[in-house]
Amino acid sequence: MAGRYKARLEEETHILIEDFLGDLKIVSTPALDRLIHMAVLHRNMSSFLSELTLGEEGDVQRSGGKQYTPDAVTLMTLHGSKGLEFPVVFLCGVKRGCIPLEAPGRSTDPEEERRLFYVGMTRAKEQLILLTQREEESVFLADVPPAVCRFGKTANYRPLPKAKQLSFFD
Repeated sequence: MAGRYKARLEEETHILIEDFLGDLKIVSTPALDRLIHMAVLHRNMSSFLSELTLGEEGDVQRSGGKQYTPDAVTLMTLHGSKGLEFPVVFLCGVKRGCIPLEAPGRSTDPEEERRLFYVGMTRAKEQLILLTQREEESVFLADVPPAVCRFGKTANYRPLPKAKQLSFFD
């Protein structure tokens, strides 16, 4: 069977996957459906497999091959973080109005926003830090099990010292 597929590697990727699953009599699942839908975006099986093994999304590929040092801080959107992992991830502004995003004149899909929040949280390999204000926290934080959380203040608020305007003519 493998030889038959090897000869067809330049065919449309999603057709190859559908045929392979059919030959093995594997019943379709939502995960397999997502895989097939993702495969539609690739010209051939080798580019599809390359993306799967490297975990590169289009945003990363478009970064122009920039290399980052391990101590670099990367600021990105939740969309841009797909497929990446970092030792420590800070999600700032996890509050109502931001996550889920609420904007006048813009419809919001709560499930899509929840999925993006999950994408952001799962980018952390070792430590995830969610920053919010207790009185304004996102409704999505209720889904995070309290047993895996530690709550605390990031810093005590200290007003800035009163500034004095300097003069050139004194």
